Amino acid sequence: MSPKTGGRSISGFDRRTGELLWSTGDDMVGYQTLTVLTIGGRPQVVAVTNHRLLGLVPETGQVLWQHEHAFRGEGIAYPLLVAENRILLNHIPEAALFQVTRRDGKNAVEEVWRSEALRTPGNMLAGEEPMHRIPGTDFYYRSLKLEPGTHFLYHFKIFEEFLPDPLNPRRFGSEEWEQSELAMPGWELPRHLSEPPAHRGRIEKLPWKSKILDNERQVRVYLPPGYDTSQERYPLLLVAAGGGRGESDPDALALGEMDHSLDYLIGKSVAPLVVAFVPILWPDHNPGSPQFAKALAEELIPRIDETYRTAARPEARGIMGVHDCSFAALYAVFDQPGLFGKAAVVSFFQRDLRDELTARIEKGEKLEVDFYIEWSRHGWTDPVRGRDAGVDTRQLAEMLGKRGYRLHTVEVGDGFSWASWRTRTARILETLFPLK
Repeated sequence: MSPKTGGRSISGFDRRTGELLWSTGDDMVGYQTLTVLTIGGRPQVVAVTNHRLLGLVPETGQVLWQHEHAFRGEGIAYPLLVAENRILLNHIPEAALFQVTRRDGKNAVEEVWRSEALRTPGNMLAGEEPMHRIPGTDFYYRSLKLEPGTHFLYHFKIFEEFLPDPLNPRRFGSEEWEQSELAMPGWELPRHLSEPPAHRGRIEKLPWKSKILDNERQVRVYLPPGYDTSQERYPLLLVAAGGGRGESDPDALALGEMDHSLDYLIGKSVAPLVVAFVPILWPDHNPGSPQFAKALAEELIPRIDETYRTAARPEARGIMGVHDCSFAALYAVFDQPGLFGKAAVVSFFQRDLRDELTARIEKGEKLEVDFYIEWSRHGWTDPVRGRDAGVDTRQLAEMLGKRGYRLHTVEVGDGFSWASWRTRTARILETLFPLK
């Protein structure tokens, strides 16, 4: 799509040669995104300009239908097919639903509803959806079918303000980002998140100034109960963690409460171990995953092994990554063979180096690594970019299984956040570091 007018708002190109095939439209284009949808059994390019919503023939650019969407200004918009012939257009800060029908041999478009006041972002369906207003009232509603024993977060969005549900006393998150909790019948808070016993481990801060990455960060190191009075060497788990900027704790501690879970589980079902919480900075994600993996192997892990009594063997060393930190963690496993013997991947998030990583998994050397792989049926999705954390994670598990890796896979129906991920900390630790 082009911001220019003069019949070139939208253009189609031959993807093999780059040759211009067609151009159409005389409206301005800003931050809108087009996509290919099948409406009424016919694939078509659905595009948004500053004033119109259009359906085009992909091969020729012929306009099948168009409609004045009446949104204000450029906005940020992308069309999403929510039924066979219904298109949800999220044109921040507004949203509207349009219906495309065939009448008397012609396409007709009508607006079903429009809302600029209230939405329910959160992880019930891993996205942001308008609520429905009962005409003539100030009552908004949204209906969902959720599974028993599951748990979700949600909040309201009134214009651009995010608010927890004022009538729901159950909350989760920090003061800056607090959301409301919804627990279906049969869901219970796991015992490992209850108050741990009096005999607890402790957390130390280990400054890491990396020459390879040209940056520095604070690594939190959990030492298990009895570490100071023992002479034994302990397994090591690296947790690639979001958050943790400056003096703040990473999300795995601040929201995931992994230190509490470790205190409760060690000695009951989990072997004593040392856990290093490594903040993931933006360059580590993509395209800096190779440098991050190298820095782990050549700088951080040797320093941890020198500073603490860890068992410096790959079979005693693991790495864990959750969602946006999972790619950097998994990449390190295959980029540095022999560094890790255990790995946990939760709600896998693909990055631009996905093809390289896929090639290493499918065609590279088979490593001696045990995997824990977990995903949710209500995981993060991005319809515009065609991303789905649940699909990506299942495909990852299938690739690993075909190569003969030892796998422990878990599919859940919970929502997509640390409020849900933390409830399965016990499964991860008991799988990778069971008490013997």
